[in-house]
Amino acid sequence: MLLPVRLREKTKEILRRSNVQIYSLDCIDPAIKDHFLSGKKRVLIFFEKDFLWGRLHKTGQQRLAVETEEPLPPYVKEGDIGLVVLPISKERRFVLQGQVLKRFLHSVEISIVDPRKDVRFKVIERGFKIFVHQLTDKMVQALLYEKLLFVREINFGLDEFEVEGEDTAQLKVHYGEADADRTQSSSDYTPFEYKAKDYLVHLKARDIFPEYKSLIEGPPDFIAQIVDLSRGGAALSSENGPILTVGDVLAISGNITLSPKDLFDFLLLGVVRGISKEKASSCIHLMYLKALPFRAQVLFERSFAPQ
Repeated sequence: MLLPVRLREKTKEILRRSNVQIYSLDCIDPAIKDHFLSGKKRVLIFFEKDFLWGRLHKTGQQRLAVETEEPLPPYVKEGDIGLVVLPISKERRFVLQGQVLKRFLHSVEISIVDPRKDVRFKVIERGFKIFVHQLTDKMVQALLYEKLLFVREINFGLDEFEVEGEDTAQLKVHYGEADADRTQSSSDYTPFEYKAKDYLVHLKARDIFPEYKSLIEGPPDFIAQIVDLSRGGAALSSENGPILTVGDVLAISGNITLSPKDLFDFLLLGVVRGISKEKASSCIHLMYLKALPFRAQVLFERSFAPQ
């Protein structure tokens, strides 16, 4: 069925061109990093519903301390996730995601965490090739400011989706067989095609946005190979792809063979979180705008070994 997905505020922050989400202070210019670590420039730290100004200090490998100008909110506890924002200018901010290790009245120690925290499955040896399309800035901005509705066509793990009742009533359409508790040992096992496809819908017309439809039905910008995947994202290897930057939004499509004969047919929207060079190829680290249901991890566990 087609289900509307409301993007989380965290995802919207990642989509904003002024924000660049990083997973280490080593990702930024050393001079800029030193200005923050010396306390010359202030940072912002966000929790569930509050933000505070503070000064940054490095306490160890992938560990930071933030001394806040105001007392920490009483609800903040060890294990919580917060965002640390390093403002460079009005047009540029770096964002780190951290887990609270220790909290005090006017300071908090965090461990920088990789946003793709879900179990990853290495599939590079399977040779899965996918088609990649890059969304235009116009489409990204329309999505960011909710001029376009983000919907997902999916036939498994439906109980895990967060949807708006009114939108669901207007858009719900059934597609094929419902998800079931399928096991490889079943004597009457028959192949099944698991499906997860993302679309951008024009709110007034209640139909797929023409520019998006033209994009995904046209020739891909490049073809890539999947290095690893998880329910929250994927790493892609490409030798001839276009020059991408962190924050670009991609639509990736293809199908993956699951054991014993199941298929996973997908069209997923994701934001580029990082790019690394490996000899003649580039490795693109992608985070889906909406994670797949936990059911997807069960499917991957049957077929692929975790990293």
